[in-house]
Amino acid sequence: ACRGSQSGLEPYLTWLLTTYPDFRGGLIESESDELMRTMIGFGANNCADVEALNPLPAFEFRAALLDLRDRLVAPYAGFRTFFINGGTHTFIDGSSSAPFGVTPPVGLTQTAGGVPISFWLDQAVNGGEAWGSLGDF
Repeated sequence: ACRGSQSGLEPYLTWLLTTYPDFRGGLIESESDELMRTMIGFGANNCADVEALNPLPAFEFRAALLDLRDRLVAPYAGFRTFFINGGTHTFIDGSSSAPFGVTPPVGLTQTAGGVPISFWLDQAVNGGEAWGSLGDF
């Protein structure tokens, strides 16, 4: 990454979860989100290719998601993940269109681990004990 080891999502999430121990939130993401992989790809190769459109390979993005989940879910009770298969960037708002010609968003019926995102969000917001990290990969 262009800004060194303290760039990216993890330092912010760690600060948030440490500063506000009662915070409840999570990361909702698809395993090969094409838009995010493209944005992250700009910083690859020590920013040598910032003008090229070289997305981070899908397998690296997926591995990074699982690694982030493994490092943040266990130590912080207020953080969970909802990971789905595919490359869709947005899938909660059924009125928008997906980037790069991938499958259109499916609204609040999307599931991970067989659980609808609407239930997962309800558990997150209302403090449900069934709220956990879910994933299809």
